[in-house]
Amino acid sequence: MSKLIILRGNSGSGKTTIAKTLRNNFPNGYIMTIGQDEIRREILNVKDTPDNLTVSVIKNLALFGREHYPVVIIEGILNRGIYGNMLEELALFFEQTDCYYFDLTFSDTVARHQTRKHLTTFTTCDMARWWLADDYLGFADETLFTAEMTKKQSWI
Repeated sequence: MSKLIILRGNSGSGKTTIAKTLRNNFPNGYIMTIGQDEIRREILNVKDTPDNLTVSVIKNLALFGREHYPVVIIEGILNRGIYGNMLEELALFFEQTDCYYFDLTFSDTVARHQTRKHLTTFTTCDMARWWLADDYLGFADETLFTAEMTKKQSWI
């Protein structure tokens, strides 16, 4: 069985933490994680525009993962306007797709960001520029994580 987990939300909402925690709680080779930031900023070094290469790289990696891992996790801001169609297409290739959106306020994400190791990588002003309110994909069973949910409560 192939399962796709999509973790989306604004910067500082906890997507990467949840993805890493899930991966670390399963045997090696069980979960493949694909981080939008790693692909876009670290590997490709491109801006997050509608025609950026990150969209096709994430899709190709996820399809590769489907063949080699029981679970593939894609995590990132994943702006609906840029990544939405690709994520909808990917869902068709997996036997099960679970989509989660971290529905937090800007002040909640800023507070969470203050606890991060790489705090100096970007500022609150950067976060405000990237902010996308209510950027839901619209999947029928898209689950919303709110600020009231703790990391433990938001287990997938």
